[in-house]
Amino acid sequence: MVISGAKASGKLVSILNVHRQKQQKSIERISTGKKLFSDQPSSMILADTLLGSISATEQAIKNTEQNISLLQVADDAVANITPLLSYLKQVALRAANFAQDEDLGREINQEEIQLTIDAIDRLVKATSFGKRKLLDGSSGAAGIASGPYLEFVSANEKTSATEQTGSKVEVTQRATQSYVIGDEPITADKLEAGFTIHAMANNRTAQYKANETDTVVSFLRNLQTELDSEGLDLTADFSPKGELLLYSNQFGSKHEFQVSADKEEIISSSANKFVSSTPGADTQGSINGEKLIGDGQLLKGIKGSANADGLVLRYNYQNNDLGSTAPAEIDAGSVIIQQNALHFQTFPDERGDFYLSLDNLSVSNLGKTAINDSNFKSLKDIDVSTLKNAHSTIKVVEAAQDQVIGFRGKMGAAQKQGLESGLHYLLSAKGNMQAAETNISDVDYAEELINAIRSQLNTSATIWAMNQSFSQQGKVQNLLLNIDTIDSKS
Repeated sequence: MVISGAKASGKLVSILNVHRQKQQKSIERISTGKKLFSDQPSSMILADTLLGSISATEQAIKNTEQNISLLQVADDAVANITPLLSYLKQVALRAANFAQDEDLGREINQEEIQLTIDAIDRLVKATSFGKRKLLDGSSGAAGIASGPYLEFVSANEKTSATEQTGSKVEVTQRATQSYVIGDEPITADKLEAGFTIHAMANNRTAQYKANETDTVVSFLRNLQTELDSEGLDLTADFSPKGELLLYSNQFGSKHEFQVSADKEEIISSSANKFVSSTPGADTQGSINGEKLIGDGQLLKGIKGSANADGLVLRYNYQNNDLGSTAPAEIDAGSVIIQQNALHFQTFPDERGDFYLSLDNLSVSNLGKTAINDSNFKSLKDIDVSTLKNAHSTIKVVEAAQDQVIGFRGKMGAAQKQGLESGLHYLLSAKGNMQAAETNISDVDYAEELINAIRSQLNTSATIWAMNQSFSQQGKVQNLLLNIDTIDSKS
């Protein structure tokens, strides 16, 4: 006789182990919320890759948010500088008023000027993000020029740093001023006969009527006063031969004007005929052989150029001989540039390199581009102790205002286009990657719970079957034992 119960029990044990393994995996999936690597190896590798990308993107988001905060700190400080510059201009205009007491009034104005300059300087020095200074030039491109007439004005994040020995600057043409020379010398007879001068520049007009009470000296002074009061940036003078000479106070080809007189042989051979100024010339030159574009006395790097992009220099050679430019190439000096622009890592890979140079807004660097009769180099030098200085101060302050406005515009563009738009992309990319990773690796709880219950029921049924199998085997064994006992007794 063959008893197959042991073989059947062995199969039940194998089935029980399978159901228990399934139940264990279901419990593990439910407890972690994730599928197991053994379920879909290739998909789980992709999910792990996505998790790494999500982690890098989260760090890029933190970087970008920190960078935005940095620019907001800088912009808040610049927003406080703007009204201080407006106040400086207000004081300078007040000092230029002829009704002002020339001694006490301008002395008080100068005290206000100095206090305001000190306030700007303190604000610049105090503005920082952590330990990094933001507005003193240490977070941007800095430079120094060596040469009798060469000055470093500015550079930005695109300007290449130079070697310690500097880069050679060559000038092929000096800047000149536009001018008009009258037809014949101004004499006492002409003044006694009387005539009217009309001048027009930048949509502003001025006129002065000479009469018999004028001397040659008073005529020139009164004409200059009229030009200044109407806001024409012109200087009235006499040529070496005595003709009336008017010239722009600004250098370059952009500052044209027109002059006429109501009598012939004053400005031209015809009366009431406007004569256009002889155009000024822009400085021309290069740095290390790389061409620079002239704008008055300024030399500017060409956008997109290899090394000089964003660089601004000034060749401050003032030639008293109007219209005369340098005929040949000359060595103007050299420039050393250090690049300390901020480096923002705004993407989770090398594409995220974003550079921004924060301008130097210290008072010694504001208003450097202003051409003025007092030869003020920057906002640091201004004073209003004389009428001439007050007018020069106005020009320097206006140049400083333009500089600050341009800097705020650059920061705003960098924040909106370079950082905030990138932040929106990063947040969107993070959400998409999280959704993809979830779709690949996350468990369907309802389905997995059903699987766990099914495995549990199958396990219970298998255990019951095994119990039944063992019970039948025991009965058969007892029966056989009883039969053997009966046979032995017989």
